[in-house]
Amino acid sequence: MLGVAYAISALLIAWLTGSLLIERLCVLGRFRSNTAMSLGTGFFLGAFVHYFLFENAARFLDFRAALLTTFVVLGFCALVLWWTRRFNSPPEQLEAPLAGKPSLLLWVAIGLMGLHLALTAIEILHRPVFPWDAWHHWMYRAKAWYLSGEISAMDDVTAWARGEIKSQYALAGAHYPVFLPTTALWFSVALGQWSETLVNLPYLACGIALALGVFGIARQAGVSRVTATVLAYLLFSLPLIGAHLSLAGQADIWMAGL
Repeated sequence: MLGVAYAISALLIAWLTGSLLIERLCVLGRFRSNTAMSLGTGFFLGAFVHYFLFENAARFLDFRAALLTTFVVLGFCALVLWWTRRFNSPPEQLEAPLAGKPSLLLWVAIGLMGLHLALTAIEILHRPVFPWDAWHHWMYRAKAWYLSGEISAMDDVTAWARGEIKSQYALAGAHYPVFLPTTALWFSVALGQWSETLVNLPYLACGIALALGVFGIARQAGVSRVTATVLAYLLFSLPLIGAHLSLAGQADIWMAGL
């Protein structure tokens, strides 16, 4: 349980840092923002900042020391961003029409999104990494790095088949970007073990961030609370979005968020 708490804390501190950074960028650019939009978009920015710091620190330190360094740096950045927030007021918010009382449709949409997230959480916690591209390319690389204790290059399987062996590992997606496997790697390091289920918990956060982002952007566009919530639910109701959240391990849901 301590490892789970540590991993979730690392995820949340990255999320908070990204959200505060989005707010500061909006202030500097005189762009109107709101809390939901900052949280929704900040998750993805924070995840990339975390990835960049951890990958570079891991070149010089072991994984646990690299994660601790990243955790401290992100915590310090979040503290600085929060402190500067007190002295820089954001631009005047765009006032979207508000209903006097939450309508039934609003609560129905929120309830349906909660149901989607609950089912997603059940799938993530009970189903190992699904044997498709996630298992063959993305998570294979993360697991190999975790077990070997280093971030190393991998051979392409066609080169390996020809006997051109340069690394102890080979995979078909050797040319794929390393953001996703590195994210799975640092989450596993925080957990203190490789878990075929818990390694996908960041995908649940992806779903929450997507909903917040769509809601916040819709509110910025001036639509009502009810309409913005329904729009967020409509995104959740797309079968492909649900599949990539529940059968986690691929990069598609991160691309959707970006």
